[in-house]
Amino acid sequence: MKYDLLVRYMDAGRACEERLHEVAEPSQAARVFALNNDLAASDWLACEVYAPTGEFVGKLAYNGRKI
Repeated sequence: MKYDLLVRYMDAGRACEERLHEVAEPSQAARVFALNNDLAASDWLACEVYAPTGEFVGKLAYNGRKI
Protein backbone atom coordinates (compact mmCIF):
# COMPACT_ATOMS: atom_id res chain seq x y z
CA MET A 1 0.00 0.00 0.00
CA LYS A 2 1.19 3.52 -0.70
CA TYR A 3 0.65 6.39 1.71
CA ASP A 4 0.61 10.18 1.59
CA LEU A 5 2.68 12.11 4.15
CA LEU A 6 2.22 15.61 5.50
CA VAL A 7 5.53 16.80 6.95
CA ARG A 8 5.59 19.84 9.22
CA TYR A 9 8.90 21.47 10.20
CA MET A 10 10.52 24.77 11.15
CA ASP A 11 12.65 26.64 8.63
CA ALA A 12 14.32 29.92 9.58
CA GLY A 13 11.84 30.46 12.38
CA ARG A 14 8.69 29.84 10.37
CA ALA A 15 6.50 26.74 10.23
CA CYS A 16 6.47 24.96 6.87
CA GLU A 17 4.71 21.90 5.52
CA GLU A 18 5.20 19.66 2.52
CA ARG A 19 3.24 16.74 1.14
CA LEU A 20 4.84 13.55 -0.12
CA HIS A 21 2.59 11.38 -2.29
CA GLU A 22 2.48 7.61 -2.89
CA VAL A 23 5.15 6.63 -0.37
CA ALA A 24 5.66 2.88 0.10
CA GLU A 25 7.76 3.12 3.32
CA PRO A 26 6.58 6.09 5.42
CA SER A 27 9.16 5.68 8.21
CA GLN A 28 12.07 5.61 5.78
CA ALA A 29 10.65 8.50 3.73
CA ALA A 30 10.29 10.69 6.84
CA ARG A 31 13.90 10.06 7.86
CA VAL A 32 15.21 10.66 4.32
CA PHE A 33 13.19 13.89 4.11
CA ALA A 34 14.74 15.14 7.37
CA LEU A 35 18.27 14.27 6.22
CA ASN A 36 17.87 15.72 2.72
CA ASN A 37 16.53 18.99 4.13
CA ASP A 38 19.18 19.27 6.86
CA LEU A 39 16.56 19.22 9.60
CA ALA A 40 17.57 18.74 13.21
CA ALA A 41 15.25 17.04 15.68
CA SER A 42 14.40 20.49 17.07
CA ASP A 43 13.18 21.58 13.59
CA TRP A 44 10.80 18.64 13.26
CA LEU A 45 7.19 19.31 14.20
CA ALA A 46 5.29 16.28 12.89
CA CYS A 47 4.79 13.86 10.05
CA GLU A 48 1.24 12.66 9.55
CA VAL A 49 0.57 9.50 7.56
CA TYR A 50 -2.61 9.10 5.49
CA ALA A 51 -4.00 6.09 3.63
CA PRO A 52 -4.92 6.51 -0.05
CA THR A 53 -8.53 6.97 1.07
CA GLY A 54 -7.47 10.07 3.04
CA GLU A 55 -7.91 8.33 6.39
CA PHE A 56 -5.41 9.36 9.09
CA VAL A 57 -3.12 6.42 9.95
CA GLY A 58 -0.66 7.86 12.48
CA LYS A 59 2.24 10.22 13.22
CA LEU A 60 5.97 9.74 12.81
CA ALA A 61 8.77 11.28 14.82
CA TYR A 62 12.00 12.76 13.42
CA ASN A 63 13.66 9.33 13.51
CA GLY A 64 10.81 7.70 11.58
CA ARG A 65 9.29 5.94 14.57
CA LYS A 66 5.57 6.01 15.35
CA ILE A 67 4.37 8.38 18.06
